[in-house]
Amino acid sequence: MSFNSLLNSVCDIETRGISQDSATGEHCEIWTLASGAVACRLRSRSQSEKLSGRLEYQEADYALYLAWQEVDTAQSRAVIGGRAYEIIGSSDMGSKSKYLCLYLRLRT
Repeated sequence: MSFNSLLNSVCDIETRGISQDSATGEHCEIWTLASGAVACRLRSRSQSEKLSGRLEYQEADYALYLAWQEVDTAQSRAVIGGRAYEIIGSSDMGSKSKYLCLYLRLRT
């Protein structure tokens, strides 16, 4: 079974930017599409994974698997089925820049 056959969904990766309201001059956060309709697989993380996983990813509720791409985790988010997820971190699966796992938390 290939990795690509496990990707059962699609997601968008968006990048954060700042815009200025022309009427008020107030700065506001905007999101622009960085990668659209990316084949992916979203998986809930178990409680044991949260306890035994890497410290910086223990707050992540989900793992998102996709083909490798550069993602600025501090300035990006994943959107799946109309829901936005904060990217907490990433992991190069296999360390050959072939597959990527993004650690996510649902944005509220």
